[in-house]
Amino acid sequence: QGQCGRCWAFSTAEVISDRTCIASNGTQQPIISPTDLLTCCGMSCGEGCNGGY
Repeated sequence: QGQCGRCWAFSTAEVISDRTCIASNGTQQPIISPTDLLTCCGMSCGEGCNGGY
């Protein structure tokens, strides 16, 4: 992880996957990775490496 504040993305990815599966009664089982939520390109992309928003 180093200087990148991306720890938030790990739990968020798991919650998205789990809630989608629960809400669909198991018919949808998305694979969401923390990388899907992160981007380090600055304000225009959500400040993924600075804790996100």
